[in-house]
Amino acid sequence: MAILLALLSLAVVQPLSSAQVGPPSDLAMLCKRCRCDYDPGTWMVPENATIEPPDSDSLLVNCSRTSTSPFAGAFEWPDVPLHHEEPPEEDPTVPWRPASRADFSWCNLAGGVRPLPIVKARRLRELSLSQNLFSWLEVDAFKGLPSLKLLDLSGNKLAAIRAEAFPLSSDVAFASNLEDVRLSHNMLLAVPWEAMLRLPELERLDLGHNSIKSLDDDYKLVPSDATFNSLKVLNLTSNKLTVLKSTVMAKFTELLELDLSWNNLETVPEVFLSTVKPLNNRTVGLRSLNRTVTPFGLVNLRSLILDGNPIKVLGKNSFAGVPSLTSLSLSSMGTLVDVDPDVLSGLWFLEKLRLSRNPQLSHLPELMFQAMRKSERWTLKKVDLSYNSLETLKEDTLPWEEIDFLDLQGNPWICNCSLQWMLDDWMPVIYKKDSGYLFDLRCAKPNWLRGRRFVHWLNRSEGIFCGKRSAALIQEVSIKRSK
Repeated sequence: MAILLALLSLAVVQPLSSAQVGPPSDLAMLCKRCRCDYDPGTWMVPENATIEPPDSDSLLVNCSRTSTSPFAGAFEWPDVPLHHEEPPEEDPTVPWRPASRADFSWCNLAGGVRPLPIVKARRLRELSLSQNLFSWLEVDAFKGLPSLKLLDLSGNKLAAIRAEAFPLSSDVAFASNLEDVRLSHNMLLAVPWEAMLRLPELERLDLGHNSIKSLDDDYKLVPSDATFNSLKVLNLTSNKLTVLKSTVMAKFTELLELDLSWNNLETVPEVFLSTVKPLNNRTVGLRSLNRTVTPFGLVNLRSLILDGNPIKVLGKNSFAGVPSLTSLSLSSMGTLVDVDPDVLSGLWFLEKLRLSRNPQLSHLPELMFQAMRKSERWTLKKVDLSYNSLETLKEDTLPWEEIDFLDLQGNPWICNCSLQWMLDDWMPVIYKKDSGYLFDLRCAKPNWLRGRRFVHWLNRSEGIFCGKRSAALIQEVSIKRSK
C-alpha cells in the first residue's frame, strides 16, 4: 500500500495536468530525462510579422544543461501516436503533443550535428543547439524538418557551414522553411553563401562575433542572377571586415536592418553613398545618363549600426544610398575627428541618431542638420550626442522644440554666454521629459564652474553663464575652496 501511495504522489507532482493523455511511457523517455512543459512562448523576434501565434498546447522540450543529446537513439521524442491512433491506455504523466520547441543548449555536446529523428521531430518549429562544442554539420542534418523556423547554433566551434546540411530549395518535399538562423560566437571565416542559397525563406541571419574578413570569400559560388530578397536582418558585428563591396550588398535588396559594428572599416562603405548605379557607357550625354541609371544600394534599409569602427571622417552624402533610414548609430569611434555639414543629406525619414562616445570629436558643423530642416516634415526625434568632446553647441543647430529626447551628457562644455540658452530654454523642457538626461551634464570650463551640474541652476539661472551672477558665484566658489 505504501508503495502504491508513493507512486500516486509522484504522478500528482508532474507539471502536466491529468486531463492530458498520451501514449505509453516508453515513447516519452526524453521527457523523463528533460523537462517537458506546455508553453505557448517563442524565441522568435516578436516584431517579425510573419510569425504565427504559438499554439497554446505547444510543447517545450527543455534539456538545457542536462548533458542530453538530441541524436541519441535511446531517447524517443514526444509525439502523437503513429497513424493518428488513439493511445492504448491513458497516462496523465506523459505528454502526447508533438514537440514544437527544443532546447539542447549548454549540454556539452561535441563533434558533428547529425540528423534528428525526423518522424518524431517533424513538427519542431524552434531548435537551440547553442553553447555547445559542435565543430561541423553532417549531410542532411536539417533535412525533413519542414516546420523548423528558428535554428540557434551560436556559441559553438563551427569554422564553416556545410551547405549539404540543408535540403535543396528546389526539393519541394523537403525544402527548408527556416526564417531565423543564429551563428554568432563561432569560428566562421566566411559568409555561408552556399547554405544561404538553400534557405529561401531566411529573414534573419546572425553572423556576429566570428572571424569574417571579407564578404567576397566563397561569393563566386553565388549565381549572378541570385538575390536574397527574403533577408530582412543581417548581423555582422564584431568580425574583421575591412571593406563592404557594393556588388555583394546589392544582393540584399530587401534588407531592413544591418549591424556592422566593431569591424575594421576605416571609411563609410560606398554602398551607403549612392542610390543609383550609372550604366557603363561613356558615350551617353549627361541627360541620357540621368535616364539610364538603375536603383542600387540598400534603398530599403531602416536601421544601420557602424559603432566601433576606426572611421576618421564622416563625409558629404555618406548615407545618400540609404534614404529610408530611420535609425543611425555612429558611436564608440575612437578615431572620428570630423563630420561634414552634409553628412545627413537625403535622410528625410531619420528618427533616431546616435553620435556618442567619440572621444576625438570636438565639434559639430553648424549646418549639419540644415538639409533635414528643409524637409516638409521634421522626423528626427531622438538625438544622442553624449560623451564626445564637444565644448559648445549653437542654439540654432537643431530645432530643439521638435526633439523629444536629446542627450548631451559627458561632454567638456565651456559654460559661457554661448551656452546660456541651454540653461534657460532647453534644460527645463528636458527635465520634464526625462531628468535622467541631465545627470552628467556638467561644466568643464571655466575653472570656477568646473564640475558644476547644469541642473543646479534649473529655473533659476538668471544668466549665470554670462550675467551679473557670475561675479557673485566666483566669490562663493572661492570661499568654499579656501575653507
